[in-house]
Amino acid sequence: MNQNYNSVSPTLPVKTSTNYNLFIFICMAVVVVGCLFPFLSVSIFGVTESTNYLYYDGNFKDGIFVIGALIIALIGIFKNNYKLAMFFILAGIAVFIYDVVDTLNLMKEYDTWIEDAISFGVGAYIVGAGLVGAFISTFLANKNKPVIAPINNVVPTPVTGYVQPNGYINQPQPNNFVNPTATINNAFVNNQQQFQTAVPCPYCGSPRNEGAFCKSCGGKY
Repeated sequence: MNQNYNSVSPTLPVKTSTNYNLFIFICMAVVVVGCLFPFLSVSIFGVTESTNYLYYDGNFKDGIFVIGALIIALIGIFKNNYKLAMFFILAGIAVFIYDVVDTLNLMKEYDTWIEDAISFGVGAYIVGAGLVGAFISTFLANKNKPVIAPINNVVPTPVTGYVQPNGYINQPQPNNFVNPTATINNAFVNNQQQFQTAVPCPYCGSPRNEGAFCKSCGGKY
C-alpha cells in the first residue's frame, strides 16, 4: 500500500506596505539637500562666510561620509534588511553629532572675544531633521515588517490508501469488503475446472482428471 500526501493550500505573500519606505526615501533626500545648504556661518569684522556640509575650499567635508552611510542603508532597505539600514543611519547620525559638538566647542572659543562669530546655518537643521526622520521611519518599518509565508508552503499530510493508475486514491476498505474483480476471477476459474472435470477422456471414457494426460490410459487431451 502506497502512501500519498495531501498539501495545505499555499499562503500567498502579504503585500509589503511602502508607506514607511517612501518616508525613508524622503528623509534621505532631505539630508542630501541639507548638505548643499549653508551648514556653518562665520562672521568676523562684518564679513560673513558660509560653508556647506559637503564641499568647501576644494575639500570634501564630513557630509560625504553621511551620504555614503545613507547609500548603504538604502541598499539594505531594498534588500528588506532594515536592521542593516538602521546601523548605517546611526553611523551617519554619529558623524553629524561629532561635527555639531566640535562646532559648539569652536563657538565657545571664538565667542570669548567676538560674540556670535560662528553660527549654524539652515543646512545643519535640515540634515539633523532628515537623519532623525530616516532613523525613526526605518525603526518603525522594521518593527511592522510583515512575515511573508513562502508560496510553496506545503505541509505533507500522510493518507493511507493506494493509488490507482488514473491517479485517484482509494481509501482503506473495511475487513468485510469484497473485491468484485477478485470474485469474478474466482468464478471463472471454478467454472473452467468444472468444465474440464465434466468432459470424459475421449480415448477410454474415464472421468477427466487435471493435467494434460489421462491417468487411466495415458492419452493426451
